[in-house]
Amino acid sequence: ATYTEPIPFLEEQTPLTPASDDLAAFHPTTSSSADANTEYGSQAAKATDGNNSTYWRSQNSDAQWLAVDLGEVKTIDRVRLTWAADRFAASYAKTYAIQVSSDGQSWADVFRTVNGRGGIETEKFPPVVARLVRLSCAQRAANENYKLVSFEVFAPSK
Repeated sequence: ATYTEPIPFLEEQTPLTPASDDLAAFHPTTSSSADANTEYGSQAAKATDGNNSTYWRSQNSDAQWLAVDLGEVKTIDRVRLTWAADRFAASYAKTYAIQVSSDGQSWADVFRTVNGRGGIETEKFPPVVARLVRLSCAQRAANENYKLVSFEVFAPSK
């Protein structure tokens, strides 16, 4: 199931505090690429830094990924993606998968969509044990870089 809501333009956003149950907050984050434009930041870690006025901005091509290392194996069942709002272009993935790994070598899909809508997307899947969680983008919504404000990972509710 996907829950999507619009988010304000970057100029209207203020720094946020990550959800206290966000397992990805401030953890090591890597990506396939980062765009050279650093106005708001391009590095992968910008997607897990708890600041919604920065974002990871990929290079301008379809096949890109961003992964977070949770530091230890954890049980998870959902992620929340917050894509940057852009007045001029759709800067989100239309087709993407959420993948998990315990070793960074073997990855398994736990969620896949061809209907990404941007804004805030919460993706639920059956509980799975993993140390690394990856957003694997396959197709852009438009001919623009991916711009991901936050990549949050959650454990099942108790």
